[in-house]
Amino acid sequence: MSQKGKDEAPLLAFTGGGTGGHIYPGLAVIQALREAGFKGRVVWIGSNKPLDRSIVEKEGVEYFPIPSGKLRRSVSLENIGDAFRVVAGYFSARRLLANLRPALLFSKGGYVSVPPCRAAASLGIPYFTHESDTSPGLATRLNARKAAKILVSWPRTAAMLPSPLQAKAEVVGNPVRPSLFSGDAARGRQFVAAPSDLPMVFFVGGSQGSRQVNEIVSAVKPGLEGKAFIVHQTGRELFDPAQHADKAGFYKALSYIGGEMSDI
Repeated sequence: MSQKGKDEAPLLAFTGGGTGGHIYPGLAVIQALREAGFKGRVVWIGSNKPLDRSIVEKEGVEYFPIPSGKLRRSVSLENIGDAFRVVAGYFSARRLLANLRPALLFSKGGYVSVPPCRAAASLGIPYFTHESDTSPGLATRLNARKAAKILVSWPRTAAMLPSPLQAKAEVVGNPVRPSLFSGDAARGRQFVAAPSDLPMVFFVGGSQGSRQVNEIVSAVKPGLEGKAFIVHQTGRELFDPAQHADKAGFYKALSYIGGEMSDI
């Protein structure tokens, strides 16, 4: 190998998506690498969802979409179409990884991560999988089998893995973007038009929202009027213009909150 080849920074690949929870922690890792002086190329293999792509590309990371299908434990006719998409995603990811030849693949989970992890294993590319939740999801359980390392946020998560895999588990915590700790409260209040004399209460059920959280908000709203200003992220598919109508000085509902999250 030439001296230039030896000096070149390695290419790193990331995968994950479907929800913000399968993207933002991975972006936090990329940001930490850059702040530590990493100068190499970073790419992200994700779903065809426009929101996933926009979140990643906004951070200056190359994005490569692949076909993806949901992983369900239940019996459904949708599983047939999704099975074909998963297979197509595998071959698409394999071609991509064979061409890019990254030094490693970092998986943040979600159904879209399974084909790239399987493809990486077939090509001899080491991959690491990270689980943020206490209970490992189906994608993590599938990816863990051939992972070089299984990274978890909680000690008890490792104990939930099959015994042969527990030795590969390491508790590292959950990556969080530094920007979340450098928000501007005044700017946040201005963004949601919150009065300065009331405390703000923020309800959020993840990037896709939570029907249960939304029901809780509806139940507690009457008791908080005049006592607090409510900010409520409903989720794009769960936003109801009538049910989640703004009320000046008391309630502000948004289907999705992006970079303003740190200010709120």
